Amino acid sequence: MTALDDLTICIKAFRRPRSVERLLASIERSGLAGTRILLHDDGDRPARLPPGLRVETLTAEFNVGLSAGRNRMVEAVETSMMALLDDDFVLDTTSLQLLASLVRNGHCELAAGAIHTPEGYWQSAWLYLDRDGVVSKTHRCYDEATIECSFGRIALQYVHQVNNFFVAATAFVRSVMWDEALFVKEHNDFFLRAARIGRIGYCPAAEVTHAREEPGGYSEFRYGITEAELDHLRDKWGFTRVDKEADWFDHRPFAPVLERTEVPLVCRLPMLPYTVAGSAR
Repeated sequence: MTALDDLTICIKAFRRPRSVERLLASIERSGLAGTRILLHDDGDRPARLPPGLRVETLTAEFNVGLSAGRNRMVEAVETSMMALLDDDFVLDTTSLQLLASLVRNGHCELAAGAIHTPEGYWQSAWLYLDRDGVVSKTHRCYDEATIECSFGRIALQYVHQVNNFFVAATAFVRSVMWDEALFVKEHNDFFLRAARIGRIGYCPAAEVTHAREEPGGYSEFRYGITEAELDHLRDKWGFTRVDKEADWFDHRPFAPVLERTEVPLVCRLPMLPYTVAGSAR
């Protein structure tokens, strides 16, 4: 496969240079050496960049956070599509090409792939919202399609949240952006807003390996939530109670919840009526 001229790859990095180097090597193996790569690194441990890739590093003050770093990359994208990758991913061959094809051909505004660990454990961060605003962590989808393309017969499922392994229309991401008041716990907020204005597709045929690495001095900056962030979420979403101890890292949506019952109900959002562009729920 050749470089994708209409795609920019965006990587948010922090204090994991070995992971970044491994990810960049996998991008090169995937035939994307000519594709522009934006690397936003707000850590203090820079990675060695291979000479065969088009990597541009966006420098920043130390630990500006995930939201700010991703937004600076989106602002620097000049192509019609962008890919978002975490720095501890290892790309599988042709996965980004497949996801880009789905967006390019109008099947969705954001196409995400499947994530698995080196041990074979599959990770999922799907969300589904019903007509009453009930948020569930589930493998349900509100619509699905089978697409014939150059990659074969591809299944695409429409959901409301996915992991941070996706290709999206740049204009779509710019219409959402990450909330910079949320320093690290930004994931659910971004996707619940994105799902209101566009179609989010999950394509299990596109895969990436999540080879997690947490070196010393990393975790203290990437987990936890501050009181200021909790106050911001209360004001933004109208929550009356906040559960600070809820497991955000496992993508149980919105630690602040109005009510909590057994799975699959996770929380109820005061955002009715709720519609998703292109859906027929």
